[in-house]
Amino acid sequence: MRGEIKYMLIPIGSLLLAVIAILVVMLATYDRRTPDEFVKVWKNAVEKGDVKLYESLWDEDAKRKKKAHFNEAMGLMKNNKLEINLDGVEKKGNDKRMTYSGISVRIRRKDGSVAETKKRLTVARRGFSRRWKVLDEESYISETAPIARKPRTEEAPAPKIERGAPLDTELKLRQIIEDWRQAWERKDVNRYIGKYADFAEIRRVTVVNGKEYPVKLTKEELRRRMRRLWRKYGRIEVNISTLQIKGDYATADVNFLQEYKAWVADNKRIAYQDFGTKQLKFVRDIKDNSWKIISEDWKIYKKVPSYPKL
Repeated sequence: MRGEIKYMLIPIGSLLLAVIAILVVMLATYDRRTPDEFVKVWKNAVEKGDVKLYESLWDEDAKRKKKAHFNEAMGLMKNNKLEINLDGVEKKGNDKRMTYSGISVRIRRKDGSVAETKKRLTVARRGFSRRWKVLDEESYISETAPIARKPRTEEAPAPKIERGAPLDTELKLRQIIEDWRQAWERKDVNRYIGKYADFAEIRRVTVVNGKEYPVKLTKEELRRRMRRLWRKYGRIEVNISTLQIKGDYATADVNFLQEYKAWVADNKRIAYQDFGTKQLKFVRDIKDNSWKIISEDWKIYKKVPSYPKL
């Protein structure tokens, strides 16, 4: 009897030791920082332009679910000098999840202009060690946000400079373009077609042996065309680079380089590929304040002999 009890206690003891070991590891690696302390680390990463540290602060699932916001934040940080002010932010949450609203961001652009925007940052504990991670980072414009340019010292009249879109227009359209691109890759027809106005004029081009075959489409014709192509190809990849946005609060022109690849059903070989310049014209619908594509054009990119990696 004693022998049986002895053998029964061995696995129980091993289990208790394993539990104790796990608890020791958890206590040793547990993130003891407050959310405010974590946000200060995020602030330093953004202001220093430390891309590697900044990426590590994001939760991996959140990077995928909030890809448009993540890419937008990365773009702002890479292309500008940012200054973060945490004074007076509104905090909502608890010791497991916290949202910071009204974070002031000063954007110093390479052309010398200065703009201000706001950010809403959501952080939460994640993983075995309950480490703080960024779940979302959204930019928005306050009604009183000033936009100014550095003063000119030249006495002579300055040459006319073609300016880009207001910052809030640019941020919103970047989100829309990223969502449009993702919908294209994921074959989400309603999400993709929903970006176009009912009266949109769409010009698509198929390239065969270097020759262009253009076709003009309505919104519904585009819907049918995309469904047909999506059935034909197993996987699609759309890459965008050198995105340029010009416009105002009502209309905007968006231009970028677009690389398109489509694989056959087995995903082992590329069945079609092209590389060109895409032009999208947007208007803002005053009924629901949404931006819609009213015109689309595409031209083969003549400056390169092959399809470069973006």
